Amino acid sequence: MKKALIVLVMICVLATTVMALGTNIKPVCKLGTTLNLVEKNPSDWSVVSGGAKATIMDICNPMVYLLKGYSLAPNTKYTLIYYGDATHNDVWPYATCLGSGTSDFFGRVLFGGMPGFGKYFNDGVNQKIWLILSSDVDCAAGKMTKWNPTEYLFEYNTI
Repeated sequence: MKKALIVLVMICVLATTVMALGTNIKPVCKLGTTLNLVEKNPSDWSVVSGGAKATIMDICNPMVYLLKGYSLAPNTKYTLIYYGDATHNDVWPYATCLGSGTSDFFGRVLFGGMPGFGKYFNDGVNQKIWLILSSDVDCAAGKMTKWNPTEYLFEYNTI
């Protein structure tokens, strides 16, 4: 009986807190969200017509995501990064590696992961999610080591 009363009190406190916050609770990233990555011209950041592209399905799912890329350099290893990290946010050269895969003979890549990167989506900053050459990032150090933007895919729509 005592345990049930404690649980009931905890539920009431939680419910009261949520109701007090009311409409201020606004999820930044919703399940089912798709993020498109595109090749961009680094001189003006316009989208390259007919360029390489990728789609990340269900990027906001805390459990799993799936990336499909097309028209990439063949037989090349790519890494999906969040440009920034928990401490430095969007500051060069910090990057958080989210997953990687190797393109096939036709320049297609398919990989997924369980990164739990929803924590990066609620910092009030438009998120920078990029697909870059694996050789341009040191995932262990959490930093980009080179800058080759003509070889990368950048977010088309932000989260």
